Amino acid sequence: MQTTTFLYTEGSKIFISKFGSDVSLAAKPFPILVEFVPIHFNTDELSALREVERKNSLPIGSIKSAHWIKPIERRNPKQCRAHMSMELFRPCDANRIIRDGLVVLGPRCPTRKLLPEPIRCMKCQSFEGSHFARDCTKLIDTCGTCAGNHRLKDCEVSSLDQCFCANCQEPGHAAWDRECPVYIAKAKKYQSHIADARYRFYPDREDPSTWELKQDSDHPWVDAAQDGDGWDAPHQADHPRDERRVPGQRQRPPAAPHKPCPFPMDPPGNSQTKLPEAWNRAPPRPTQRQRSLSSPHQTLDRPPTPTLL
Repeated sequence: MQTTTFLYTEGSKIFISKFGSDVSLAAKPFPILVEFVPIHFNTDELSALREVERKNSLPIGSIKSAHWIKPIERRNPKQCRAHMSMELFRPCDANRIIRDGLVVLGPRCPTRKLLPEPIRCMKCQSFEGSHFARDCTKLIDTCGTCAGNHRLKDCEVSSLDQCFCANCQEPGHAAWDRECPVYIAKAKKYQSHIADARYRFYPDREDPSTWELKQDSDHPWVDAAQDGDGWDAPHQADHPRDERRVPGQRQRPPAAPHKPCPFPMDPPGNSQTKLPEAWNRAPPRPTQRQRSLSSPHQTLDRPPTPTLL
């Protein structure tokens, strides 16, 4: 931790100077997903990124890059908004955008942390082996839209009804569709091995507010944890804000709820433990005076019902 802080502050120039003048220190970007951004936003212009920083009171130069999730040529003619990925240099700026959203060309767009996805080969459309098209051993190309023996750019399918998935062998969606059951299963398994995937923000040891766990039960790491991969699936309701997990610690399973007990304290759960005699006695009944004072409908001219003590 001290080494990381040293390199991110004044120590970066000292560290780089030991390797020569042509060496630069590459900072790890922190990606986020910005949803429903107006499509007339130009992601390639640096002036547009600087304007977003000013509108959201971010440090100038904090945004590294931005690009659209879906290629522009695949948009619907009537589409007016699209999802955009954005990379920031500092985790504190990314966490702030995740918490407050991002103002882009007027509206405030919802944001969330962008997690890495499993690699899909652009030639055979398979997730197996996490290989790229240049390393694929298949001799024939497979289309990601209709599963035909041609490249994706040569596909003539224009409607969703004509799509066919090459992975799950089901019609109605393409291999690049994120609703594909094969993709969902692969993403769950892939993201279950990422340490900070279970957190809503990028965890910071000095900021407990970034330790908030995700509430979405359909997220890949939650289901993967229930499948027995060695992680316990946490629940947001079982962990108060001041007792949430510290990054790097395994989660303790939630305790079973206690049954209501009329005694001052719950008896031990071990049946072999000898209980005090006071716990075996019935609670004392209220006296006649206590009953008369506690009952608003009881009058003084009517004698109270005798009580057996």
